[in-house]
Amino acid sequence: MSLNIIVTENLLDEWVRGNARDAQGVIVELLYRLVAVSCPKPKLRRFPLGDSIGQHGPDGDLDTDRDFDPFVPIGRSIWEIGTGLNSRDKATRDYEDSVRDTPAGVRAGATFVFVTPLSGRRDWEYTWKEDNQAKWVEERLGRNEWQDVRVLDGTRLTDWLRSFPEVEEWLAEKMKLPGHYIETPEQRWALLESFGAPPPLTPDLFLVNRDIARRKVDEVFSGGITQLKLETHFPRHVADFVAAHLHSMDENSKAESVGRCLIVSSTEIWKDLMTLPKHFLVVSFDVDDSDEATRLLQMAYNSGHTVIFGGTPGGLPHPYQASLPSPKAHQVREALEKAGHIEERARVLAQKSNGDLNSLMRIMQGGSLLPEWAQGTVASELVVAEYLGAWKERNEADIMIVEKLVGKTYGEWIGTMREIALRPGTPLIQIDDTWKFTARFEGWYALGPRAADEHLERLRLVAVSVLREKDPKFELAPNERYAAGIHGKVLTHSDSLRKGLAESLALIGSHPKALSSCIPRVVVATAILAVREILTGADWVLWGSLDGLLPLLAEAAPDEFLEAVENALGSAPCPFDMLFAQEGAGFMGWNYMSGLLWALETLAWDNEYLVRVVVDLGRLAARDPGGSYANRPGNSISTILLPWHPQTCATVPKRLAAVETLMKELPDVAWRLLLDLLPRPHQVSMGSRKPAWREIIPD
Repeated sequence: MSLNIIVTENLLDEWVRGNARDAQGVIVELLYRLVAVSCPKPKLRRFPLGDSIGQHGPDGDLDTDRDFDPFVPIGRSIWEIGTGLNSRDKATRDYEDSVRDTPAGVRAGATFVFVTPLSGRRDWEYTWKEDNQAKWVEERLGRNEWQDVRVLDGTRLTDWLRSFPEVEEWLAEKMKLPGHYIETPEQRWALLESFGAPPPLTPDLFLVNRDIARRKVDEVFSGGITQLKLETHFPRHVADFVAAHLHSMDENSKAESVGRCLIVSSTEIWKDLMTLPKHFLVVSFDVDDSDEATRLLQMAYNSGHTVIFGGTPGGLPHPYQASLPSPKAHQVREALEKAGHIEERARVLAQKSNGDLNSLMRIMQGGSLLPEWAQGTVASELVVAEYLGAWKERNEADIMIVEKLVGKTYGEWIGTMREIALRPGTPLIQIDDTWKFTARFEGWYALGPRAADEHLERLRLVAVSVLREKDPKFELAPNERYAAGIHGKVLTHSDSLRKGLAESLALIGSHPKALSSCIPRVVVATAILAVREILTGADWVLWGSLDGLLPLLAEAAPDEFLEAVENALGSAPCPFDMLFAQEGAGFMGWNYMSGLLWALETLAWDNEYLVRVVVDLGRLAARDPGGSYANRPGNSISTILLPWHPQTCATVPKRLAAVETLMKELPDVAWRLLLDLLPRPHQVSMGSRKPAWREIIPD
């Protein structure tokens, strides 16, 4: 689809004529917003708003070092605005008054700008006929009373609006016109503060416990960051947080930031937004680590846009990311009390929602703790989509797995899913042939009570079947594997399904209590047995095939995963020796040990597993023949135990115990570790992989 033009010249003209009193204030504020986003940080910007309108002096006074031609001139400019029906006469009077009231020395280096929102076709035509716009401007330029003279009518105003759709959205809301796929932070905040009103909510509720994220967002709006990932299990929180943060800014900063910020709710409009000048785009749809998501982010970067988006917590460290933790129950209570709610109501709301802002919003509207899509008979069907995570509709192998899990034909089941996906707020989406459950954590708890023991047994069987498959690309020579797709050497099941099932195992192992209708020992056993069956007797090809999924399997069943690693290290031949041997240099090379190292780094955050992980990494380091990739077992150990930036929640005694154990069992590796831990000037650390689903690291 194309970017919607919401406010047309005719619509603006008709609205001004039919809403004369409201138009006086709205058009002045429209000019203020357009000027603020077009020329931020001016030397002077004075556009009286609200009850200040009508005071003596010009309607606008601006002095800026940057222009935004043909709408805003560089330097000093005096602005007059007329919303009445006879624009020419109003312009003439305002011009004469401005000449009289503005010193000649100022006028010599300034521009006079007259603004009318009325259409040039219906009020003051842009022609060189006597008294028409072009002729009027030409005559006044000839008087040499100003450096320049300009008229902005409805034609030019709507043209100006095209550059800033967030300002157009604001105007459309004032005019009560509909918009699609984009939303301004002001619109989002107006909705948020209305929940439970009176009294209205305050930004504190959405900002508490999020100071680091606030500082990162400030860096974004000051131009220091071009992409920011906010880590959260609740994707909707990202736009809510940004809207609340912007609302809390001082008026000048808010005007310059809000006017260039858009909340985007669909990929359908993304390409059209790329034609706009630099904007801040807040992504309100699912952005994962897929190739498509990477492409969308790169498009924005190439077009000069800055993007704020949400993503699953954990994973590899990156300097341009920040955690977006949920507030604690007591913080919710305090924020509600500060907003004006009586103490008892604030306590009850905080207790029921337990820090879940989505649940809090629903309760304040008098609704259920559960979202609508998690209620009714369809929820029992939707739980299967949650287990799958994602799948490709054109992949026959994926469809067979869906049918095994759902217990009926795909055609029977998908009809219900299509109907559910059309409902507002449902976290099940379809993009081309890919289906995806977007809010996995929220869905896990919302749909968990719908899960049954037989569901878990089916899930275990299909997960083992899919994840035991060996990647046929390893049948090719190392320098040919980059072209595996061309040779038809690809996995039977899609990467989407493989990752979705691995995430489900991680969720089962990390959050078993969510499946409250299942027998607890069955839930725990599901993840343990699945990981055991997937990794038992795994050769180097299977370890390499599971490379990127190993961190999820480690989170699913840490003890079982570590036992599999230790069994492999003790076997002859050791599969990891062959994995090391696959490493190649250049664009055709690859390192198939990265996933295993990330998995072990993930478990190292847990005090219980640190010593065991360090020893396992040490055994890998002893076998490491070296290579061109920096991601090596020895580096993982030193990163985890770095004294000034440890990548573990283990206590200091536990960290010392890990080093002592390594010294006893692998003295050569331990010696290299101690050398790495010695302080060096200008030392930096990017950190290690963090858990995506296990709640090991405190907020």
